[in-house]
Amino acid sequence: MSLTLVKAVDLGQDTRTVTATDIFTSDYDVYWVTINDLTSGYGITNFSFARFLNTSDTEITNSNYDYAYFNATTYTTPFGQDKNTGQDKLTNFTLADANPEAPEYSFYVFNPMSSSQYTFIALDMMHSNTVNQGFYNNGIAVLKETTQVAGMSFTHTFADQIFNGGTLRSYGFG
Repeated sequence: MSLTLVKAVDLGQDTRTVTATDIFTSDYDVYWVTINDLTSGYGITNFSFARFLNTSDTEITNSNYDYAYFNATTYTTPFGQDKNTGQDKLTNFTLADANPEAPEYSFYVFNPMSSSQYTFIALDMMHSNTVNQGFYNNGIAVLKETTQVAGMSFTHTFADQIFNGGTLRSYGFG
């Protein structure tokens, strides 16, 4: 098995929604995606939600997303879970923070370009800040439709929040 960089995407500045197009191709069935230095404007830590993009780069907003996450923190309730079915997005998928506390993400995406299988995600996220508070999140998600998926979008939960940088890289397993 080899790992091949498919695409690196600058996630932009001063925008509520960032998109990464053409990060999945028909060349691979399994992808490893990393997000580094995802920062939030105004120095505020906030979650964002994710959606897949179809091959026309349009957000898939049908209520066919299911997810289950396990959360472990050192600064609030120590353990928790977030789970839901029949949603139009993947809630609390990423966490953006101000530098130098920007979190790191990695997740696997399975079958994104298949027109006969669902698209699955297995995710892992780590975040720590300058006062030794930590946050760990792992989980699974599925888009329960056989739409071909070519990209993803990430939107701040609150309308007055913006992203202020970050890099997404997608790698194909082959």
